Amino acid sequence: MKRSITFTSAGKTYNIAAIPFAFSIIPNDEIREKYRKLANGLFATPNALTIKAIKAAYTECDDWREELLDYLKDNRDYLEDRISNIDGLSINHNQGTYLAWIDPTELNLENPWEFFRERAGVNFSNGKDFGKDGYLRANFACIRRTLTEALDRVERAVNEINNK
Repeated sequence: MKRSITFTSAGKTYNIAAIPFAFSIIPNDEIREKYRKLANGLFATPNALTIKAIKAAYTECDDWREELLDYLKDNRDYLEDRISNIDGLSINHNQGTYLAWIDPTELNLENPWEFFRERAGVNFSNGKDFGKDGYLRANFACIRRTLTEALDRVERAVNEINNK
């Protein structure tokens, strides 16, 4: 069938988001040609340094990527454990990304995103922006100290309203 277009980059996989380079895989010749015409002029040709960095990421950084994946899995498990132990919050097990969905609906907050931003100083992504109004999206691709501090703040904010 060949009806898909895959966009990818080394930016997230190898944590080099500052290098502005991505590419598409388009197996269908007709779709590829349409895409090429539509994209004409939208994208700059990467410079030699960018190409060298991307090549290094894909050919010399497998050990680093594996370490990163282990680190992210540990952060995911830590996040899931912490959230599941805060009354009024729940979280689904995450298997394929470093973004987790937190369900705060049991807290009956008018605007959970605003509550945690103002009361806890934690700026989750607002689920409303992703079609999940009332939910929160958490990025756990950070150092553990940052994640721990954010979850400590979340726990304190929830405990304040649960103990009223």
